[in-house]
Amino acid sequence: MDNGKSNYYRFLEGDNEAFNDIIREYGAHLILFINGYVRNMDVAEDLMEDTFCELVFHKSRLKKEESFKSYLFSIAKNKAVNYLRKSKRLTVISIDECHENLPDEVDIENKVIKNSDYRELYEAMEKLCVEYRQVLYLHYFELMTYDTIAKVMNKNKNQIKNLMYRAKKELEALLKTELKDYEK
Repeated sequence: MDNGKSNYYRFLEGDNEAFNDIIREYGAHLILFINGYVRNMDVAEDLMEDTFCELVFHKSRLKKEESFKSYLFSIAKNKAVNYLRKSKRLTVISIDECHENLPDEVDIENKVIKNSDYRELYEAMEKLCVEYRQVLYLHYFELMTYDTIAKVMNKNKNQIKNLMYRAKKELEALLKTELKDYEK
């Protein structure tokens, strides 16, 4: 049994510290995953919290044979997609317009992405389409298998393999272009 699943079952039995362990283990990863959809770290943080609330309010939906990580990331994906559907009806104000009213805070993205190599890769991945970003993120940052990614993204394994192939090719082309621009 994976650590997340054992913590979740401990939480279901009444151990509140187990829920804190789940948050510590998956919180930052969920923020980055959700940010791949919504492209706003503040919203991603809120949706991460909503994802954990879903675990609290809808206990025991996890099937015994299901991976806890894929279950959690599926909830997060659904929260992000629902947010995007709703936000199409809302007026969005640019962060630049609000920036002068915000207090100086350490950017969470810089906290989460500490290693400069990962930061460069992450920034290059941000230029890819949503599906390419997600498949790469889940495989390389979250170390998920193609089967698990297929469950999270509601696709079959062959579709994930194709997405992975195309995503790698596009990322490679992007990185080569950036390297050429850097060398000039």
